[in-house]
Amino acid sequence: MGDSRGNDSSKPVNTAVLSKLTNTANSFNPAFALFTGDLCIGLSQGGCPAVWKSAVDSRLLAKTIPVRGNHDGSNNALWQSTFNIASIVTSIGGTRYNYRSGQDSIDFSFDYGNSHFIGLSVIDDLISTRPSAEQLNWLDADLTEAEKSGCGGIGCALTFIEWHAPVYCVSPNGGHCSKPPVPPAQWTKITNVHPSIVAIFQGHEHVLSYAHINSSRVSGVSSNREYEEFIMGGGGAPLYSCGPRADWCSSKYGFATVDVFGPIVIVQVYDLNGQPLSPAWIFRNN
Repeated sequence: MGDSRGNDSSKPVNTAVLSKLTNTANSFNPAFALFTGDLCIGLSQGGCPAVWKSAVDSRLLAKTIPVRGNHDGSNNALWQSTFNIASIVTSIGGTRYNYRSGQDSIDFSFDYGNSHFIGLSVIDDLISTRPSAEQLNWLDADLTEAEKSGCGGIGCALTFIEWHAPVYCVSPNGGHCSKPPVPPAQWTKITNVHPSIVAIFQGHEHVLSYAHINSSRVSGVSSNREYEEFIMGGGGAPLYSCGPRADWCSSKYGFATVDVFGPIVIVQVYDLNGQPLSPAWIFRNN
C-alpha cells in the first residue's frame, strides 16, 4: 500500500482511510507490509511522523517497511529518526539487512524466506521520479550477491522491489503520464540480467493497478526477463482516474496481498473492507 497523504499541513495524513485500511490489512495476518511512499503531504509538516504512526494499526505498524515518496522530502535525519528499518527487519525474522553507504533505512535490502526485498528512496520532482545511477549501481551489486548466496546461502529465488513513482504510468491524472516516464536504460539492463526479479511495487499515482512489463511498455525488456508492476497508491490521497494503459486498474482505496509458495507468487488487491477488487494473479518464477 502507499500514498496516504492529506492535502495540507492542517491534515497531513488521511487518517480515516489509513486507519481503516491498515486495520483491514492486518486482519490478513501478514508477515510484514511494504509502504510505497508519500506518507504525508510533507514529512516535516503538521507533525507528520506522529500523525502517520498513530493512524496506522499498531499491530501492522510494528512490521511495516516504508520508502519515501516525493512528498516525504529529502530530510534524511528526520526519516532515519522516524524509521529504523534494520530493527523492523529483525523483528519480522528477516535476514541479511543491507544498505547503501550512508543511506541506512533509506536505500536498503533484506531477505525473507526464499525472497529478496529492495527498497529505494526516490523523491525527485513529479515527472522525473526515478532512481539515480548510484542507487542502481548499488541495487545491481546487492541483487547479484542475493542471487548468488542470499536466502540461507542457496541464492534468493525471488526478488521484489519497491520505490515510489512507477516505471510505467497508468493514470491520466496528476501530470505523471503527461510526459510518460522513461526508466533509465541502466534499470532495464539490470532487469534483463537478474532472473529473480518478479515484481515492483510502486505508488505516486493514486490508483490501484497491475501491468505486465514487457518491451511494448518499457523499451529493451528481454522476452525472458519480463516482470510485473503493481501501483498501490490507494492509501488515502485524493484518488485519480484509471486510463487504458494498465492491464487492470481501480480508482479506489485498497491494498494488495502477496503470497509466496516456493516459486509461485499470488497477488490480489482488496478494498477498505477486505473485499477482493481484482482477480488473483498467479506468477511462477523458474
